[in-house]
Amino acid sequence: MLTQHVRFRHDPEILLNSLSHGRRLRAVPALNCTLLGELDPHGKVQWHFLADEIG
Repeated sequence: MLTQHVRFRHDPEILLNSLSHGRRLRAVPALNCTLLGELDPHGKVQWHFLADEIG
């Protein structure tokens, strides 16, 4: 299974939602976290929230 770790310094849900809707990035809360993306057997990416705070 293919996997990828992606680290964020700001809330990924708010950040990615704003970007996908073409909105300006204002007041995106800081949040150090890591998401794990896994490619499932059907070719769809499944995202998992790994940690709410990383060093």
